[in-house]
Amino acid sequence: MTFTHRERTIVELLPTHLNYGQIGDELYVSVNTVKSNVKSIYRKLGVSSRYEAVAAARQLGLINGHTSGVMESPPVDRTS
Repeated sequence: MTFTHRERTIVELLPTHLNYGQIGDELYVSVNTVKSNVKSIYRKLGVSSRYEAVAAARQLGLINGHTSGVMESPPVDRTS
């Protein structure tokens, strides 16, 4: 499985608690570009959530196992 340079960069940011808009700001791209790349990443990894993508990326060695600010468990939806 091959990832584009942009996809690899986004994969590395998925474990952080940055939302897609903040990731876009970091990379100087639109939130829609981030969303499009995330969909492609999910498809390539065979996952359907950010948490699963992080776990799969760690297992494949695409990102480090533990880093400061990483997502250790699925985010809690506090909007309800």
